[in-house]
Amino acid sequence: MKKHTLYTKHRAQSTDHSEGFTLVEMAIVLVVIGLIVAGIMGGSQMIRQAEIKSVITDAQGYQSAVDTFHLQYMALPGDMNNAYAFWDSDCGSNANVCNGDGNGSIKDSSDPIVNTDEEMAAWVHLALSHVISGPFNNTTVNQAQDPGITIPGSKLEGGGFRLFSATIYAQTGNAISFASDTGTLVDGDILRPEEAWNIDKKIDDGRADTGMVMGESSGATNDCAAGTYSLGDTNVVCVLYFYLDK
Repeated sequence: MKKHTLYTKHRAQSTDHSEGFTLVEMAIVLVVIGLIVAGIMGGSQMIRQAEIKSVITDAQGYQSAVDTFHLQYMALPGDMNNAYAFWDSDCGSNANVCNGDGNGSIKDSSDPIVNTDEEMAAWVHLALSHVISGPFNNTTVNQAQDPGITIPGSKLEGGGFRLFSATIYAQTGNAISFASDTGTLVDGDILRPEEAWNIDKKIDDGRADTGMVMGESSGATNDCAAGTYSLGDTNVVCVLYFYLDK
């Protein structure tokens, strides 16, 4: 009987041990979970940083494309007043959709439109001249801006690039803006202040209100519109403008 009792007790202890976790085992599990979470967070940050860097590459590429177009046609894309003569129906349904007025200003779609919507036609002109890849759809006046279809999209989800005459801090000129799709226009906030500042600092002066790169907030906040970017704000509150010198 004694031997049987000892065997039963030992077996019960062995069974209890196999069905539970020791403190060491639980610690190992927690460490593994922590490493997985840290890896996911670190991977997400790396992806975001790569997307931010692509904004610089894309914006500078489009600036160079405008320069190349201007040298070839002696006109600005979108503003070119004889584009239909070059590309005919490939440019749009008629000359009023294709041609600009040639005044040197790429009209914002909020301006009174006499003929074509120049900021939409700009991307069509650039693509048809093979300065950038396309095509971009431009079949009617006042067509909605749709990243990847009527205007260039971005690796940063929901982002797109506009080419138009902008006025920021009393500085008016043709610019390429980077913003989020808000439905009809691509003019919504898309960057955090630190991200906008990083882009501005890398290629300009790092200030929101001066230079060839400027920041603005489309909403009520001025965290990207008060001279210096509010780097402590982690919210997405910024739009960037890359001014052209043409």
